[in-house]
Amino acid sequence: MLIYFGGAQSSMNNFFFRMYEYFFEKVDDIEKAELKSELKLYAAGFLALALTFCIYSIFELFLTRKFYQSLDEFTPVPQNDPSAPQPAFNPDFAQTPGKVYPDLP
Repeated sequence: MLIYFGGAQSSMNNFFFRMYEYFFEKVDDIEKAELKSELKLYAAGFLALALTFCIYSIFELFLTRKFYQSLDEFTPVPQNDPSAPQPAFNPDFAQTPGKVYPDLP
């Protein structure tokens, strides 16, 4: 895109027209003028899309770096198995619920 807008626009357009005329039909001068303006619009749209992607990628890298710096120290997960599983304990369920349900026959 930088090469296209940097001054090689006419030579690139001529190359595109020659390739098109080689594989398809001949293009007259009126159609060439319309196609040149369309190519310029497509190139500008693609440049805007590429610029948006680059800005997004840079923002994403800065944000990832910020999150990485805000993390605490990394503690690796131990590779050996624990000696015994810890017993399940929940203090809310330690007592029986009492007389919640009616006596069923």
